[in-house]
Amino acid sequence: MDYKTITDKYYSMWVGMDISGKREKVEFVYCAERDTIQPGYGNSFDLWIWSDVNGIIVSYGTRVKPVIDALKENLCGELKLSEIKDIVQNIYSGKFSCGRKLVYCGSNYISERAHILSKTDYDLYEKFYKKCNPKLRDVSWLREYFDDISGMCCGIVEDGILVCCTDAPQMPYMNNLVQEIGINTLTEYRGRHFASDCAALCVEQITKNGKCPQWSCGINNIASLKTAERVGFKTLGEYICVTRD
Repeated sequence: MDYKTITDKYYSMWVGMDISGKREKVEFVYCAERDTIQPGYGNSFDLWIWSDVNGIIVSYGTRVKPVIDALKENLCGELKLSEIKDIVQNIYSGKFSCGRKLVYCGSNYISERAHILSKTDYDLYEKFYKKCNPKLRDVSWLREYFDDISGMCCGIVEDGILVCCTDAPQMPYMNNLVQEIGINTLTEYRGRHFASDCAALCVEQITKNGKCPQWSCGINNIASLKTAERVGFKTLGEYICVTRD
């Protein structure tokens, strides 16, 4: 499987133009996707800015049109992600999120501690999920979700409790070809590479299902980045998302 080509195609759908080829240092593209709430997300993204070795793509929606000339005037040349964010914040207010998108390059990492949760492990999963989301009150939907992602929950049990586990976020595009990995580790069990073991097994499951694994992390989430690198991912690009919803 050509993981790079598939991953390029996936993020090209996000921004509304091909990210794989050479381009001007900053490309601007109006994209109707920016006005749409994608499956798996609670809001639309007015701006979706992509930065990689080929330059910058500014994908914008209808609400950004009034300030697009100002963005074009200021977003030029070679800019770091932090510089892009500062410029955009001065022109367009909203909620910002910054992160990395990674591409799977293959790995020989062997998971020795993780196992695939079966449907009989639901009680362990529910307790784990509640610990990871302490403000959550309604879990009436959780059993159905757990059953739906059967085979993608790869976890480690220590001291009789589930301490680390992957899941399968909903994919807005190409869900027949790509699957992102979500993962959580209970705070008191971090630093023992449990996440790497669980992620490696999840990657194995995804590829066995004929799909391309995907990984995203916050720009300052070094732990997530190191876990991804251990199991075969490398940084593809960085992004900024902005919404007023």
